[in-house]
Amino acid sequence: MKLYPLLLSCLLYIGLPLIPASAQDTLFRFALVTDTHIGAETAAEDLQHTVADINNLPDIAFVIFSGDITEFGSDDELTTAYSIISQLHKPWHIVPGNHDTKWSESGCNSFRKVFGGETFSFRYKGYWFLGTNCGPNMRMGPGQVPRENIVWLEQQLQREPDKTIPLIYINHYPQDTSLNNWYEVLDRLHDRNVKAMLCGHDMPTGHSASKVCQASCAGPTCGQKHR
Repeated sequence: MKLYPLLLSCLLYIGLPLIPASAQDTLFRFALVTDTHIGAETAAEDLQHTVADINNLPDIAFVIFSGDITEFGSDDELTTAYSIISQLHKPWHIVPGNHDTKWSESGCNSFRKVFGGETFSFRYKGYWFLGTNCGPNMRMGPGQVPRENIVWLEQQLQREPDKTIPLIYINHYPQDTSLNNWYEVLDRLHDRNVKAMLCGHDMPTGHSASKVCQASCAGPTCGQKHR
């Protein structure tokens, strides 16, 4: 897949090729796209190319966007991003990043209006994917998972008593001290069968790197490749 500047694309392979035939039906492939920064120079064109590339990959089951969809979170940028992303021929799921809300014109409400929400929960081939907003919750505030998202996450977990289900959590920030309340998420996930936590945010200089990650049902192993 051709990669373009200002776009980090990530392909994750769940399952390794050398596993028993009985487990073959758990193998799947999806695309993780992050930090597209629509509004920055060439970003819209870059995203259009990426959407076209993903549409031409028949084995990609779905796409996850992990935040910083736009540069400044303006209504025009969000609408442009939606118009491009909606050209995908595959299911897609999205959460905002700090750039999508930090300078918001609408009190951080436009992302929800344009994309229909700021969290997602879905299952695919036995894996449970949960994504939340990273904040900030007010203009120029710090990164922080909104309280309503913490409550939402807690409710999702309470509805599923089976703690052995493999879970993949998505947030724009890595779950460390760069996020004000990272511990609130980890406190709720610590006794779950978490296989991976996917994020964006910490971009290499120039936003021009790609990461290719491989994961097995026993847990993720990631390698990084720069192109």
